[in-house]
Amino acid sequence: MKKDKDDITVCFSLRLPRSIMLQAQEFKNHSRSRVSLNDLFIKSISNYLSPAAADQRELAIARRLDYIDRRQEKLNRMLEEYSQALARFIQTYLTTTQEVPPDQQAAAQTMGNRRWKRFMDLIVEDLGYGKSFFTSLPDKTFTDHDFTTISKVKDRPAADTELEQET
Repeated sequence: MKKDKDDITVCFSLRLPRSIMLQAQEFKNHSRSRVSLNDLFIKSISNYLSPAAADQRELAIARRLDYIDRRQEKLNRMLEEYSQALARFIQTYLTTTQEVPPDQQAAAQTMGNRRWKRFMDLIVEDLGYGKSFFTSLPDKTFTDHDFTTISKVKDRPAADTELEQET
């Protein structure tokens, strides 16, 4: 059998970290076909340098980038939903609440601070447990009937009675 120039073996000294050498020996000991460490390293290096390996690495990178892109799109959708919900809440709040009379503003400020602190405590608690308001909502299509209570809130007497009860 005639050998090509490519088949000539070259002696090469290589320094490896101990952890890699131990992994190679572990692989050698547990492989079904008994391979020498030399054959293991030759195969590993040739696989790493082959054009097919470069294509596999490129495909793996493309898959990872595609995954990151999909996650980014999902995050953008969620951010848009959160922004839309916040805007809707602010709009509803501003159209349904009445102005506080000047003589009750101090009590309203105190009550508002107390409610804000309670709200922030709930947010911190939910985030601590990994809960999300939007993921806990059932998959439901809301109708106008679901929001009829908003019109009832408009018809309610001013917030004076609430202020008196909480102060």
